[in-house]
Amino acid sequence: MLNEEQKKKSVRWQKLGCGYCEMIQCLRILRQEIVDYRTKLVEEEWTPAKEKFGEGIRKNTCLWCGKEYQTFCYGRKRKFCSDQCWRNYYMLYPSEPRKSARCAYCGKVFKMVNSKRKFCSHECYIKNRFWSKEDATELIDALMAGEDIVIPQWLKRKIKRTIIIW
Repeated sequence: MLNEEQKKKSVRWQKLGCGYCEMIQCLRILRQEIVDYRTKLVEEEWTPAKEKFGEGIRKNTCLWCGKEYQTFCYGRKRKFCSDQCWRNYYMLYPSEPRKSARCAYCGKVFKMVNSKRKFCSHECYIKNRFWSKEDATELIDALMAGEDIVIPQWLKRKIKRTIIIW
């Protein structure tokens, strides 16, 4: 049977990641004594978090199903009892677009959910990122025909710089 000092050392070494062999050599006890003690801790639902923060538990109510559930008092307050309730809630109540922005490729105004978004679609992103020689020939043909054209923002800036230099 382990005494209090051996129990404290066993828990401390467990947190550090020590195995049974190291504990047996340092504490000079039988392997089965450590196994029994750890099994007892698991049965009592001991965790390092409970030891650090205590038994502070708060009751919450799920926004989706209304079921009551318990969480620890530390950390951010959870709103849902499970991931499934979270998914169901946000499928029914999606977040509203925060503001509108102008696409960096085509210049079209679009509603954006992510504040870092620069393009209205994946297609515009690909066209801007991988602008090819075919796009350049289409641009020249459209200019010769007098049609309205869409030019990437980086190309517009380069053209403005070259015009200013001349």
